[in-house]
Amino acid sequence: MKILIINPNTSVETTEQIQLVAERAATNDTVIECVTAPFGVKTIKTLEDLPLAIEAVLSIIDKRAYTVDAVVIAAFSDPGLS
Repeated sequence: MKILIINPNTSVETTEQIQLVAERAATNDTVIECVTAPFGVKTIKTLEDLPLAIEAVLSIIDKRAYTVDAVVIAAFSDPGLS
């Protein structure tokens, strides 16, 4: 199984931490790939930050959704999930 985890923030450091935690939780036959939002804010802090985060998440899903078995949005508000 291949899982794509999207960090909707632009913080590469956060993405790296997400990758480590996900790999520890994954089974041996699971491939984890984490990606950072290509644009937006370093951390989503306000409702005003969400539209740009949603756009970034959807841009990744648009390009990658059919190359993986599952997509996870790693944020408290699941921007782009609708």
